[in-house]
Amino acid sequence: MSIVDELEGRGRGDASDGELDPDDPAGWLSLDYVHDQIQRQLEAQSDLWDEVDGRLRLILGVIGIVFAASATFQRQVTAGGTAQIPFVVGSLVALAVVCFLIAGAIVAIAYWPQKFDRPPDPVGLRDRWLTADPRRVKLIVTDSIRDAYNENEDVIKRKNQAFKVAFVLTAVATGMLGVALITQVTCQTVAPPWSWWPLGRSGC
Repeated sequence: MSIVDELEGRGRGDASDGELDPDDPAGWLSLDYVHDQIQRQLEAQSDLWDEVDGRLRLILGVIGIVFAASATFQRQVTAGGTAQIPFVVGSLVALAVVCFLIAGAIVAIAYWPQKFDRPPDPVGLRDRWLTADPRRVKLIVTDSIRDAYNENEDVIKRKNQAFKVAFVLTAVATGMLGVALITQVTCQTVAPPWSWWPLGRSGC
């Protein structure tokens, strides 16, 4: 039995024995505890929100740096003029750039500024509930925090999903750039005198 089930069982027992009215604020014995726990969970969720945004910013930074590195894949300048880069190198670089663009778009959409819902609203609290029973006000605030927590959780899930997709695309694109760089360097390296050199005497 979980602690929630145990607490619900005890609550039903207390209500039947003492005939507590759930609509009577005098019967809300655990209101302070519930409010404090929900408030702590909201604070922890706020930290998680900031952490997820930090991951998205990191992906954007990596995309910008590695995307700029793709500019190093240029034509090889030789004595006879400018030679085109090998087809494999060009294809890998082109695919990598496409992956970077898609990942960047996904992160940009997910990172678009969104407000973290953190009730209660100070203005509304002052104007509407100044003369109300403080226990009823606390219950209303507790319920609003619970609703905000659920809405924030949905946003965090979407941000996390976007991060995962963008991370995979960035990793794949970086791998393709790595392979392209290795291929280009190998092709532009002077062939050794060994007879079994696979790329031939004149590079790729």
